[in-house]
Amino acid sequence: MRPAVFVALVAGLAACKSATGPSGPTVSIIEYQFTPDTITVKAGSTVTWTNNGTVDHKVASDSNSAATFATPAIAPAMGGGGYGGGTGPGNSTLTFHTAGTFPYHCAIHPTQMHGTVVVTP
Repeated sequence: MRPAVFVALVAGLAACKSATGPSGPTVSIIEYQFTPDTITVKAGSTVTWTNNGTVDHKVASDSNSAATFATPAIAPAMGGGGYGGGTGPGNSTLTFHTAGTFPYHCAIHPTQMHGTVVVTP
């Protein structure tokens, strides 16, 4: 009887852990592509861009965007190799407070990388 209770408790804790994990919309940067390239969020949401590639990137609004925004350079994971250490992938966040369509690009690779954040009320 006790092993069943223990299994149920562990399963419950595992469910709680996954429910309290990182939340919010995320855009992955892999080499020269934003994935997804279009993301839809509610007003007030914070979008996180994570660089899972091998070179720096900067998110910047297009000239026809509903607002002007930019991130600092987002670095990729560095160093460590098979010995551990190093850094994890870099990330940057932006909060979108008002509804609208916000096209953006990578300021470092402007002809190659484009995306859109669509914010709903």
